[in-house]
Amino acid sequence: MGKIGFTTIYCSGKLPGKVFLNGTWYLDTNGDDLWEQSANFGQTGDIPVVGDWSGSGKSNIAVFRNGCWILDMNGNFVLDGVGIGEVAFWLGNSSFTPVVLR
Repeated sequence: MGKIGFTTIYCSGKLPGKVFLNGTWYLDTNGDDLWEQSANFGQTGDIPVVGDWSGSGKSNIAVFRNGCWILDMNGNFVLDGVGIGEVAFWLGNSSFTPVVLR
């Protein structure tokens, strides 16, 4: 039997308990330590990141993929597409580790 590997989530701000596995986010939306919601945002190999991208005081999800940041700007946990609900930009490369600061 293989091992299931969960990825560390780099976080700035507050977002309920979360786990990222192969492009799927598992979210504890009410703080009861149970996952109530899952969201497909990213793909295997992406690095999950959380931050307040809009300055609203609310944290949203994002992924870092080989130097490309993909931010869920509308906070709906859906990969709607760049220009619809997401913003994407290049900053770094595959050897970089994403860091989010307040």
